[in-house]
Amino acid sequence: MLAKASAPFDNPDYLFEIKWDGERTIAFVENRKIVRLQNRSLQDVSTRYPEIIGSPVEAEEAILDGEIVLLDETGKPSFSKLAQRSHVQDLFKIRLLSKAMPVTYVTFDILYRNGQVLTGLPLWERKKYLSVMKQAAILPIFFIEGRGRIFFETITSMGYEGIMAKRMDSPYLPGKRSDSWLKMKPQKSAICNVIGL
Repeated sequence: MLAKASAPFDNPDYLFEIKWDGERTIAFVENRKIVRLQNRSLQDVSTRYPEIIGSPVEAEEAILDGEIVLLDETGKPSFSKLAQRSHVQDLFKIRLLSKAMPVTYVTFDILYRNGQVLTGLPLWERKKYLSVMKQAAILPIFFIEGRGRIFFETITSMGYEGIMAKRMDSPYLPGKRSDSWLKMKPQKSAICNVIGL
């Protein structure tokens, strides 16, 4: 499911969460652990992030939606550091980097669990499923309801990329971009002088 751009707003029908600067990834769970990772291009990226593979999840089977992030020393995602890992192919280098620069999987949605397809449920129900699943080595996501403007100001002042607004009654729409998910990032501007030669 994809997001449209928006300015910050308040709305009791939406929840607001941090926009993580990383690699969007679907995680497949079998026998209570993550066994495969797939990026937005439908590529299997499991070998790139061995520290996530095998992470325990409280479900026999599940499909999770989230973001692979590399957190810096302040606990914020560093996309430039993640880029140093995301294209490495050599398995020995990958193993070394997984120890020196480990990544974290931030789970923000769930599509399937123990034989039940959850995509048709409203977001608030899918979040309930996530809240009861204890996941080691996976960072659960924090969100607030209704108050997007103050959340945006707080999160961006802390150095994060921005926030997401998600309509609480929305189903999960695979591959679709809709007003149910909105992304908000600070607008950068500069005063420029146009000089002709």
